[in-house]
Amino acid sequence: MFLGRPMPKEEARQMIMDADVNGDGTIDFEEFRELVEHKARPETGLEDLRLAFKLFECKDSPGFITLSSMRDVCDHIGESVTDDRLQEMLNLVGNGDGLVDYMGFVRSQTLLQQLDEIERENANTGLDEQAVG
Repeated sequence: MFLGRPMPKEEARQMIMDADVNGDGTIDFEEFRELVEHKARPETGLEDLRLAFKLFECKDSPGFITLSSMRDVCDHIGESVTDDRLQEMLNLVGNGDGLVDYMGFVRSQTLLQQLDEIERENANTGLDEQAVG
């Protein structure tokens, strides 16, 4: 399942291939971030953001994304990611206990979107300055 909907394995593999920007056959943290961010953009609404969280939510610890739940998703889609890398992802967006709750997930997505907006503004400013200069 992805975003609350059943997803055939081939579609999941295609999604991973599309997210694997550098073509190394794995998804690194930046590629993972882009994949999750793309699926959780604000224009898709809070419901889709909630569904994106539910995709990774731990069945044994409802309300949290855990290393185990991240591992389950990666295994389901055939993605090879080490537990150390998954833990690193959780530590970046969690509150220090190795868990990510819904609000932490939302904050991380909001922050990523704000950073992307700043990068786009800077890129546009750079282009404008080059055109003027």
